[in-house]
Amino acid sequence: VATTKYHHLQTLKKTMAASQSKPVANPPVSATPEKAKMRFKKIELKSSLSPKKGSSPTTVYCAGTSFNAVVVWTVHSIDHTKDGFTNPAKVAFRTNREIADLLGLIQIISRRNQSDEDKPVIQGNGFASEQFLFFLPEGVESTPQERLRITQNFINHLNNEVSWKYPNQFVFCGDETVTINGENAKLDRYLLNADIAAFLGKYVYDHTAAQVMQSEETLDTIFENPKNKARVPTFLAQFWNAWT
Repeated sequence: VATTKYHHLQTLKKTMAASQSKPVANPPVSATPEKAKMRFKKIELKSSLSPKKGSSPTTVYCAGTSFNAVVVWTVHSIDHTKDGFTNPAKVAFRTNREIADLLGLIQIISRRNQSDEDKPVIQGNGFASEQFLFFLPEGVESTPQERLRITQNFINHLNNEVSWKYPNQFVFCGDETVTINGENAKLDRYLLNADIAAFLGKYVYDHTAAQVMQSEETLDTIFENPKNKARVPTFLAQFWNAWT
């Protein structure tokens, strides 16, 4: 009986040893190290979601106003609360008037927030938003086609004539012109009061600021908001020659 028990124990030990040494063909999911799973997911997210520089275009908008003025502004490709990056172009425009004149660009100014408030649009970074002010030649009507032409020329210049540190592509996104009774909105919808005075004094009138202020009819063609018309004595003469 002892010999039989001995042989039985030896056989059982061999069977258990064989079962323990036999490899598992398809380990369960839980057999995969948790650390390896986490590392793989992190790498996958980084490669699929990290944006490449220059992968999104900077959008460009325009709007026509009275006196054949057209304003053009840019919106950042990622952070839409900021202007598009145009600093190299701004420096070139300010130091080389020949380039600006070819495009019809007369000034770089702050964007106005709304007609009844003489304050600029503020970007997400806290700085005033800027726009490019164009002046259509005499006899050229501010039609959607003409505004698109002048804006597209500006975009072509940015895309082809300006050197950028990182890839920067500009695309036209829309004409934001507001019309009232079939006419483009007046200057105080888009320009700050000081810039209105400077624009009129340099490009529109041969008269003095005092002469313009005396004409109610003329003031009605300049301002759509009565508040700005009432404030004329506080800024028109002061900034009339600011751009000369």
